[in-house]
Amino acid sequence: MGVGRRTEEGSALILALAFLSLFGLLMAAILGQVDAHVRTTLVVRTHEAKVYGADAAVDYAIQALQADDTVCPDEDSGRQELPAPPLEGDVDLDIEVACETTEGNVLGVRGYAVVTTEAKGGPGSLDTSNGSIARTIEGPVWVDGDIDLAKPVTVQGAHLFQRSPCQSTPIDKLTVTPSPPFTVRCTTAATPDEDHELPGHPSGSPQPSTGDGGASCRTFSPGRYTTAPELKASNFFKSGFYYFEDIGDWTITQVLFGGTPQDDEAKLLVETPCASEAATTAARGVMFVLGGTSRIIVGNGARIELFTPNAAAVDPGDPGTSIRSVLAEDAATNPWKVSTAGSAILDVAGGNTRDMAVHGLVYTPNNVVNLFVTGGTVDAQLQGGAKVLRIGLATSNSGTGLKVSTTRGPGRRTVTIVAKAVSPDGGRAVEARAVVKIENDADRSVTVVSRSLQ
Repeated sequence: MGVGRRTEEGSALILALAFLSLFGLLMAAILGQVDAHVRTTLVVRTHEAKVYGADAAVDYAIQALQADDTVCPDEDSGRQELPAPPLEGDVDLDIEVACETTEGNVLGVRGYAVVTTEAKGGPGSLDTSNGSIARTIEGPVWVDGDIDLAKPVTVQGAHLFQRSPCQSTPIDKLTVTPSPPFTVRCTTAATPDEDHELPGHPSGSPQPSTGDGGASCRTFSPGRYTTAPELKASNFFKSGFYYFEDIGDWTITQVLFGGTPQDDEAKLLVETPCASEAATTAARGVMFVLGGTSRIIVGNGARIELFTPNAAAVDPGDPGTSIRSVLAEDAATNPWKVSTAGSAILDVAGGNTRDMAVHGLVYTPNNVVNLFVTGGTVDAQLQGGAKVLRIGLATSNSGTGLKVSTTRGPGRRTVTIVAKAVSPDGGRAVEARAVVKIENDADRSVTVVSRSLQ
């Protein structure tokens, strides 16, 4: 028998198989680590995107609150959902953001500079029949009825809303600026309103129409007047609540200051009040309530400034309103006389130069207000907005200051903003929360009280 020979054939295969097995185990471990790393990276990126999205939504909400006073305007408006901000990048997120005012309010009627209540088919809600000078409304406008403008009017920094059914063609001579983002919008929502509770009905005898009897500077005290106040060259109405009952046409051609301005309220007239109040007096500003036949006519040479009433001036009524008519609902449970003024309840008549600055809200939803300017230093200005049946905006060819606005005034609101960001594939949501105070100044200055992410 021959002796067999040992060969190394097949050993290379065994080594190759061993190497492949070892390499496979190693690759499996590496790929497991890579998979875990990739998953961790995606989770981290998604979480960071949620943090960015929620935080950006809070900033976006603050900008919306500064740009539009009708967003979360007061405590009664409750929680209001806001549009989500546009986000950069390719991460898919669902973002919800909402605001709620917990204290305070904006100027005007829930942020609107002008609200008219004239129904469709009636006279034009905005009357611009006279003059060639610009008419400006600074703030949102709400119109229930029709708009047919004879002269131009500009709505600055806000939308104009018309309640449906709306006009199908563009409204001639109306400019909404800047556009975009502001436009004319058609809406089916209810007409903006809010509670404006009157103070308690004044008890006792009427106040004397001659005030304190001053010969050149005359001072009047809050209370009920059944005869139009007899004014002298300069007149001061102490801070508080005044009810004018059936005084008929009260024509003013003199200097009249109503109350003391609040700490953050700027005086506009160049004239100085002929009287003053003690620094310790808590009340500020005035509320003029017109009942029965009472109406105010601003005549030749008038210089009028009515400051916004605070809570101490009108308690237990609602502060913030400078001129108000008596409504049917007011007279239902109180001895008030419903306004029966057949023509404009506040009428800035044509004629020589006159100035008027009303700082608080003008609230006469069943009565007309007419403004007219002829070239004074302030002319006709409603600083706190107006809710009226119709409003007339007329000028001479030299008037310069016709303005209705909610751009500045006293007060602030405290708003809570909550934003939540989630990814469609699940995972923990990220919530951003902020509490901010927004002033009623021209810039709507914001102070961040607190801000958090969780």
